[in-house]
Amino acid sequence: MSASRIAALEEHIARVVAEAPPLTEAQRSKLSALLNGAPAARIVRRSAEAADRIAAGGVE
Repeated sequence: MSASRIAALEEHIARVVAEAPPLTEAQRSKLSALLNGAPAARIVRRSAEAADRIAAGGVE
């Protein structure tokens, strides 16, 4: 891939990320777990637990 194509891709990614809404705490936790190599089962369980807390009226 050429340097100009890489630069264009980097600019596009930066633009998309800048326009995206902020992540929720649950999303940040899930992303952190994924990037740190957590087993998928643990991520799914934590996501389900967070969804249960939100459904029960808790704030995530």
